[in-house]
Amino acid sequence: MGEYKETEQLYREALEMKKALLGDVHPEIAIGINNVAFVLYTQGKYDAAEVLYLDALAMQRKLLGLDHPDIALALNNLAFLAHEKGDLITAVKMSQDSLDMYRRTLGAEHPLVAQGMNTLAMWLIEQGKLAPAEPLVRIPGIALAPARCAAGQRGVEDQSRRGARRRPVDHPVAFLRAAPHGRRRRAATGRRPERRGAASRRSPPPPPRRG
Repeated sequence: MGEYKETEQLYREALEMKKALLGDVHPEIAIGINNVAFVLYTQGKYDAAEVLYLDALAMQRKLLGLDHPDIALALNNLAFLAHEKGDLITAVKMSQDSLDMYRRTLGAEHPLVAQGMNTLAMWLIEQGKLAPAEPLVRIPGIALAPARCAAGQRGVEDQSRRGARRRPVDHPVAFLRAAPHGRRRRAATGRRPERRGAASRRSPPPPPRRG
């Protein structure tokens, strides 16, 4: 955990430097707040991370309007946080809102749209809602089998879900310039650790952008 504390300190110092140069309200400040929130998230400090994610989202809405890819990403960050805290209903709603915004701002055939579809489908499957999940992960000629969804959908192993686990980046653009996306147990820019059951099969949110 030492590397995460060091990373948190560095991001906080970078944020203060940006504020000195740019003022308290600026797109780069929102990104800096998001970076700190992400590091708190990786440490399991979910309440503190949520406060900062909401601050970043409010600033982005003020600066960018209500319909923007960065807003969609911020909603996705909060969706993953809600899921991690066990609030699946809120996670699904925010994931749907994020996906809808990605579609409006980036078009229907964008990688972020595809990734959002995979995330939403996995969480709908966790809720036992196979019918709305199936169109999101449909493979021609293959349907989701209810028999695979015993024990609260924790055993679902459809091919799309396995592919989503292997995907190296969930959101490579909005808050990122160049940062490989690994798991929390790797470098300090990594994702959260593997967890029990279905949690270890979800695609985590993006790492923060450097700079």
